[in-house]
Amino acid sequence: MTNLVNIRIGKGRTQLHVETQRVGKDWCIHVTGGKGHIGACALGSVDPKSGRAFASLITLSGHKEGEWTLRLAERLAGELTGNVLITMGIHLDRITPEEIGILSDHLQKISAKLLLT
Repeated sequence: MTNLVNIRIGKGRTQLHVETQRVGKDWCIHVTGGKGHIGACALGSVDPKSGRAFASLITLSGHKEGEWTLRLAERLAGELTGNVLITMGIHLDRITPEEIGILSDHLQKISAKLLLT
């Protein structure tokens, strides 16, 4: 595996850290924020017949990162070459709706940055 990209975006409680590795033609991307852990993972690919990106999701009980993980895997699988594995763990005690919005914006920016690499 080759370490390609380390990204930090945001500051304070809503800072996210992304570690990206290339595994052959595939991608392994780990996103953490707050108390780092793994709460969800999604494996994305492109259907060779339809050309449509899809992803499969596994989420641990009680974890809320699933939707973000799934969307990121689908988006990146549709744009990058190879399969995409996303692992994500974002934990902020007493997270507010405003912080959820900030994290969503950060994930959009991370996706855009990864597509430029």
